[in-house]
Amino acid sequence: LLNDPQYVEAAHGVARRAVEQQNETARRLQLIFKSICGRQATDEQLELLLALYEQQLAIFKETEGSARALLEIGDIGLPEDTQLNQIAALTAVAQGLFSFDGFVMKR
Repeated sequence: LLNDPQYVEAAHGVARRAVEQQNETARRLQLIFKSICGRQATDEQLELLLALYEQQLAIFKETEGSARALLEIGDIGLPEDTQLNQIAALTAVAQGLFSFDGFVMKR
């Protein structure tokens, strides 16, 4: 379900908005978390998101074409800027948050 094109495209859209609105990675991750979960991430959650982002960024940098392949899913299209690896890594983080309890259910 989470790899469904609609979920991938939704994650891509959230990631692109974060890149357009924020310049720093931590602020981008905080914006993505708040957009998906409806609240600010704790410091511990933000650290985990940053670690996931850095891991995904390294994978996208090492694997030529993988960022483009991910970002071509759906109808949004590729971003015009050259930050494909960063946007793809943020997209992967957003995809992970879609399975987070805070996205699925409000307590």
